[in-house]
Amino acid sequence: MEEQKLIHRILKKTSQSFNDMRTVILKVRNNALSFADTVLEFGIKLIRNNRSQLGSQQFIVLEELFNAAIDLQLYYIADKCLKKLKANFPDSPKISLMQVVLIEAAGRTEFFDTQVAENLSQNLLDYDTKKRLVAQQRYSKTDGAQSNFVQKMNTYLEENPNDGEAWLELGDFYLENLNYPKALYCYEELILLYPKRYIYMTRVAEIYYTMGADSDLLNARSYYSFVLNRMSNNYRSLWGLYQTCKKLKALFPDDQKNNQLLETTTQALKAFYKEKGQLHLLDQLDL
Repeated sequence: MEEQKLIHRILKKTSQSFNDMRTVILKVRNNALSFADTVLEFGIKLIRNNRSQLGSQQFIVLEELFNAAIDLQLYYIADKCLKKLKANFPDSPKISLMQVVLIEAAGRTEFFDTQVAENLSQNLLDYDTKKRLVAQQRYSKTDGAQSNFVQKMNTYLEENPNDGEAWLELGDFYLENLNYPKALYCYEELILLYPKRYIYMTRVAEIYYTMGADSDLLNARSYYSFVLNRMSNNYRSLWGLYQTCKKLKALFPDDQKNNQLLETTTQALKAFYKEKGQLHLLDQLDL
């Protein structure tokens, strides 16, 4: 990704200018990148030394600094950022949600329900807060919490069917609990929402492969093949297709289409390991 390359070029400099630091934080924000340590360092420097130069962008820097501090479990820094933002935007629903995030991350569960209730009393359509309330049930140790999570998440998704993050949360939960048909449904919804995020197609293929029936293996082969048709260097899918074709060959040894695919994936994997100088691994990998 070009944005990541730009950030790495900036980080290689012996020192970074005001524009360098601001650029990194904006690139991280606009492209959903993960550079928490860097954002923390640059964010603190910008807020301390360059606040007047930032103008209204200081609030963007404070928000990204808050997120980085949460990721790094530096909750006292996150709290300071939140106080500055709240002083400028006292009635912002986004700031209220950030308050919930901080309380939850810091494990201050005694305040969580109170803050959630306050947010929802101000805005009954605050779906971000509702989602966090539901998601908390997934990790609760109380009796019945997980079944409660499934019920509430399904209700939430009935109201917000386009929330990919919620579908992913529910799909991951089903996978953890080996409920493959329901996990499959969640990931297929994600494909409808994000048809160019091939990681979800790969995940669907893996679920079909794990389910293992003849028809499931054929579906897995189709999904893996589709991903590789779009991204020939997706080696996760290449390995998946290789393993799937091997299983299908044991079931249908005379299937010429499958035998040809198996040969193609085998040669592609050999070429990959040869390029990496790891040909010695081929014997171990049964290629």
